[in-house]
Amino acid sequence: MHNNLPYSSKCCSEKGQVMLILVILFAALAVTILMGTASPLVSHLQMARELLSSKKSYYAAEAGAEDAFYRTKNNISISYPSYVSIDGAEATVSSSGGDIISQGIFDNDFRSVLIRLLFIPSEEEEEEGSWVLKAWMEI
Repeated sequence: MHNNLPYSSKCCSEKGQVMLILVILFAALAVTILMGTASPLVSHLQMARELLSSKKSYYAAEAGAEDAFYRTKNNISISYPSYVSIDGAEATVSSSGGDIISQGIFDNDFRSVLIRLLFIPSEEEEEEGSWVLKAWMEI
């Protein structure tokens, strides 16, 4: 009587097992491909954040140095250390002799700028002289 059935009961019960194995294999393959493409994207996003942080800290340091140079050149009172805040980044400006050092910080990323000034005395007795820019560099 069993010989008249087109499929045996063993054959029909194994169809679900093969399908389950195929689904698991395709899911594992899909996860592998997804992780392979997501990992470089995450690292690129991290590098972009670090670059933005570095740029912000540098521009804060540069802004602090420019402000101190402008004030020194135009005989505007400035006390050191001086602080400048711009777009969430902060700069601390200090001076020693003819050097102005500005250190910018944003998100634990530090960048520094050094301005070296030279004082040129005036030939006229009534005038004091002026500060000129000798060097501007990132340190």
